[in-house]
Amino acid sequence: MWNYSDDPLKLAGTVLALVVGVTTSTYKGVEFVDARYAKSGDVQLTNLRLEEKILTDRTAAIQSRIWTLEDRYGVDLFEAPGPVKEQYRQMVVDLADVKAQIQSVMQAYRAGGYPASDSYYSYEQPHR
Repeated sequence: MWNYSDDPLKLAGTVLALVVGVTTSTYKGVEFVDARYAKSGDVQLTNLRLEEKILTDRTAAIQSRIWTLEDRYGVDLFEAPGPVKEQYRQMVVDLADVKAQIQSVMQAYRAGGYPASDSYYSYEQPHR
């Protein structure tokens, strides 16, 4: 059955089939792994974009809450109770901190060679 000494053409065909099979399997395996797992640059960009989106959403939520308090108690919060004034001060500090974090994410964008200007995501900035 496996004796190819009688027919060298069968031996050549078997060797050719084995070489083609191994080559195809190796190529498809490498292609599968390459397509299956993300590249580190893509992952880094995605992480930066997600972090920027989360921080931008936090900025919008904090700013909206600040404006709600200002609308209710006035810009100077003169008539606001003490805990509300303390909460307002903390939100102002948090807002400045989140904006600084957004700037650091934008710096990372620029360091990675991506086009990120200060107005890159201006459409997501909160507005009254």
